Amino acid sequence: MIIFQSVVKDLDVYTNRNIFYLVTNNDKQQGTRYTLGENVIGIRMKKSAGVEVSSFWLDDTFKINISKFDADLANVKKLLERGGIVVFSPSLIGEDTDKMKHVCPNTSKHMQNSLASLTGVVKKDWVV
Repeated sequence: MIIFQSVVKDLDVYTNRNIFYLVTNNDKQQGTRYTLGENVIGIRMKKSAGVEVSSFWLDDTFKINISKFDADLANVKKLLERGGIVVFSPSLIGEDTDKMKHVCPNTSKHMQNSLASLTGVVKKDWVV
């Protein structure tokens, strides 16, 4: 089951251990707001933490980018197939990912389409 929640608070994550929260992750797996594991699932969308352009993937490595993203999304799909509850929230999928539209538009488009396919919701700002 997928739950859409506009804002997720720390208390939500720490008190609802049977619900999984999807968060933005990066290749270095550092700088994320929550510790990955237990009920927090990371989905790679960038090279490293930060808002500067250098922290983002480029479309020059499009195939590598989407393979990482798709591998992480496959883990979410498996969890859903097993009956897990996953929270999708713009507040957790990265407030700074709107830069992706400019830095790596093809990668950004693939992510938007993949999330829309998984959730059944076509939403321009899934990857904000």
